[in-house]
Amino acid sequence: MKLSEFRKAGHTPTLVSAFLYFDVSFMVWVLMGPLGPFIGESLKLTATQKGLLTAVPLLGGSFFRPILGYMTERIGGRKTGLIGMAVSLLPLLLVAIAVFVPISEETLFRGFLMRGWLRSHRSAWPAILVTAGLFAIIHVQYDWFLIGQVFAFGVLFGWARWATGSTILTVVLHAIVNLEGMVETFLSLGS
Repeated sequence: MKLSEFRKAGHTPTLVSAFLYFDVSFMVWVLMGPLGPFIGESLKLTATQKGLLTAVPLLGGSFFRPILGYMTERIGGRKTGLIGMAVSLLPLLLVAIAVFVPISEETLFRGFLMRGWLRSHRSAWPAILVTAGLFAIIHVQYDWFLIGQVFAFGVLFGWARWATGSTILTVVLHAIVNLEGMVETFLSLGS
């Protein structure tokens, strides 16, 4: 096959997407090697656990490659690619929305801002309402009804932070609310 014929074969956006998908997956796996000692030290991992940290992505890719190849023959490359990305991205999305977002938002709003504005018991409700308002404002991706719900959750989280003095409780509550929202979204997509 000549190079000019090769360029005409296939769908260019699909080929570029497949290349990027493979390349990014490979880069993430390659990063595990140099990061392994640091991750192992911070998590107190044994040598076996460090080996698994590096080997599982490679072995997982090797295991799923024939399955994805078979699926490509049966249902087509586009559907197989979408399924592969969904299987890869959904766990990451779950961790981001149910872990990282609650930690970062609660640290900012209830841990930093509210704590800074809370000077006495008399200033508790103004601090709770202002931080809940700011919390609602950053959620502009929602309609007004959901922004109102976010404000109400902000008031609840602020009150919980004030009553217990713990930001950990607000992180857990926030994670539960986000997890419930994800489950509700997935169930609504399925019907």
